[in-house]
Amino acid sequence: MPLSRVKWVCMVVFVVGVVLGLTGWWLIARLGSFGDMIALALPMIGLGALTVGVWCIVTHRPWTIVAGFASLFIVAAIAVVVPRLPDTTGPPTDAITLVATNLLYDNPAIERGVASAMAQHPDVLVVSELNQDADRLLSAEFPYRLVTERSLQRENYAEGVYSTFPLEELDAPTGLDDQMLRVRVTGPAPFILYAVHLPRPTFGAGGPNGSHSVSFAQNRFDARRLDSLAAAEGEPVVIAGDLNLSDRTSGYTTLHSDRIDAVRTRWATTSYVGGFIWTLFALRIDHIFIPKDWCAASGGSFEIVGSDHEGVRSSIGPCA
Repeated sequence: MPLSRVKWVCMVVFVVGVVLGLTGWWLIARLGSFGDMIALALPMIGLGALTVGVWCIVTHRPWTIVAGFASLFIVAAIAVVVPRLPDTTGPPTDAITLVATNLLYDNPAIERGVASAMAQHPDVLVVSELNQDADRLLSAEFPYRLVTERSLQRENYAEGVYSTFPLEELDAPTGLDDQMLRVRVTGPAPFILYAVHLPRPTFGAGGPNGSHSVSFAQNRFDARRLDSLAAAEGEPVVIAGDLNLSDRTSGYTTLHSDRIDAVRTRWATTSYVGGFIWTLFALRIDHIFIPKDWCAASGGSFEIVGSDHEGVRSSIGPCA
């Protein structure tokens, strides 16, 4: 094929791919929990489309076929990349450093895992999959502590908040599993913290995490309920923790629509790193959401030794 014609083909493929990507993303977001399942698979779909497209070029297949797979790859790439672009704000004032981690309840290197979190110098630390060993270590580091005591003692699997500022425990809503704390943090700029570990969405009943797994439809419903509960508060609300919501799902879109993703002060990276196969799904499921009129700086992720999650952090506060 003449070079000039190849250039036109490439341009058409790119334009069509972008249009299909935006249209497809709009459609997927409106397919409910079924759309969420498609969204989770998009990195694998994009990788498959790229592989087949390259094979078609090497084997001299018709350009129409190559264009089709190229467009599919662009659709997937847009869906994966857009929710990770910087969600920048101005500088915060009276800023505190908030860190959210999933330490993994059976972490074989819990002391090093706790040290990973402490290396971020958090003013407020949210911990999912908290066990008694981690609680003992963290209680020695912070003057203030609130945990879901019943689940910590019975299951050795809890949610915790540790702080350098005084904490006031508030009544947590029912129906969102027992891995949630509603806490007032009386820092330089007081706020209500929803420290949350939402159940993991699975296809089968119960799933690998037993009672801490739900259907995709329930996962979507939980995110919408969390959004409505936070919106009804009369004070600024920060939502942080292992939300088990990929940034490509409708649940993430719901929580982000009226809030700032405080981790995205720069390019956001995958936070679930539970093995090679899971890495291919590019799941960013650990989040920190702040009010629209707040600002964030120094957001990002970091390794937690022994865990299957990356931790997330951000310096947050009212805008300067």
